Amino acid sequence: MREVTIISGKGGTGKTTTSINLAAGLAESGRRVLLIDADGQGNVGASLGIAGERSLYHVLVNGAKAAEVAVPVREGLDVLTSNESLAAAELYLAERPNRDR
Repeated sequence: MREVTIISGKGGTGKTTTSINLAAGLAESGRRVLLIDADGQGNVGASLGIAGERSLYHVLVNGAKAAEVAVPVREGLDVLTSNESLAAAELYLAERPNRDR
């Protein structure tokens, strides 16, 4: 298993587009990919035209398993969506003991 992170503090730099295309390309090459949208704007789901019933918030706060929350998009590609509730997760996690882990 490998993890790839696309991150930048500046908006409008192509993070979502790069992430979606990289994930789709890896899936097309036969790899199993879980694309996690960690942006509270939820642009990955919006770009792909999907919305999960649950989101990254439920994984971080409620302890849901990513495999149960992820939305299958195509063969080998699942997406763990995000939305505005992610801001509430940040507040919740900031108060937790051992939050750095």
